[in-house]
Amino acid sequence: MYLRRLSKSELIIMKFIWNLNTKVKSYDVVNYMKEKYSWSEKTILKTLSKLSNKRFLYVQETNKCTYYTIAIREDEYSEFVSKKIHELLGSNSIKSLLASLCQEELTDEKLISLEEWVKNWEEDD
Repeated sequence: MYLRRLSKSELIIMKFIWNLNTKVKSYDVVNYMKEKYSWSEKTILKTLSKLSNKRFLYVQETNKCTYYTIAIREDEYSEFVSKKIHELLGSNSIKSLLASLCQEELTDEKLISLEEWVKNWEEDD
């Protein structure tokens, strides 16, 4: 199975659908996102389409409605993200990123502490 990273809006919609853990009607997603985030219907439907294209959701169209069913479970996606974080830590990319973003000097001790924090954080999830 090939997974790709989700955008922020895709992740918000997937979290909503994962929490429901059932087949969901498109208008239920649209209504919730409009109410909670004030998103436009066009944006929501486009994001649902992207999620389908990325194979996170199965789509079933009927005369009355479009239904979405979970194709990639939340734990599968979390594991994928976890592996990506470990790859970054292993390749020292995260160290370079943090060093460029941080105004104070990042010592080896601080970096080791940060790596431990990330590892513990992942284990808690």
